[in-house]
Amino acid sequence: MDAFVKEFIEVRVRCLKIQCKTTWHPYVDYEIFVHTNSISFSLKSSCVQRRFREFVWLRRWLEKSAAEMEVPDLPARNPFFSCFNPEDVEQRRRGLQEFLDRIVKTAFFLSDSRLHLFLQSRLSTDEIEACVQGRTSFSVRDAILKGPQTDGRFSLKDTMKQLPPHGELMGKQVDEEHADVLNITPDAEGFCSWVQKEEDRESK
Repeated sequence: MDAFVKEFIEVRVRCLKIQCKTTWHPYVDYEIFVHTNSISFSLKSSCVQRRFREFVWLRRWLEKSAAEMEVPDLPARNPFFSCFNPEDVEQRRRGLQEFLDRIVKTAFFLSDSRLHLFLQSRLSTDEIEACVQGRTSFSVRDAILKGPQTDGRFSLKDTMKQLPPHGELMGKQVDEEHADVLNITPDAEGFCSWVQKEEDRESK
């Protein structure tokens, strides 16, 4: 391993799926991938799902704790937004990506437990608040380390074990079987490859 490894925090947001089976109001689940070597994070790699209103909740709390510090904006609410319009969904995804990119580059925000629970746990916003206030039987760290990391799907580590070796994956299209396991998109494919490369490099 290099004598000095530069700290990095990589966050990727992708549109996962539309949820409309159990609600009159369909919404989009956004999948958040995190890969980092920062000591600020409990996990080096994680993957969770969040919806837009949870991002709104997060920004509201960061704004309250930031006092006079400027908090990055979320994509503006569009009264005509449609979950079934690919352009609307992609525009919002890009806005959420930019929001998180700016948040994780600010040391002050990285000290907020709510942000870490939002990015690396499956807790709901109410559960996050209860945990931060000490009203749960588990700590913030326990919620991240001991809780499921993939919303009932696969962890990044387990998922990558089912893929071809990193050298075979790079530059090739994922076959249908592996794509189905991952529910993969080109961005997610590249991210998983990049994660594997980083973990291989760090283990040397």
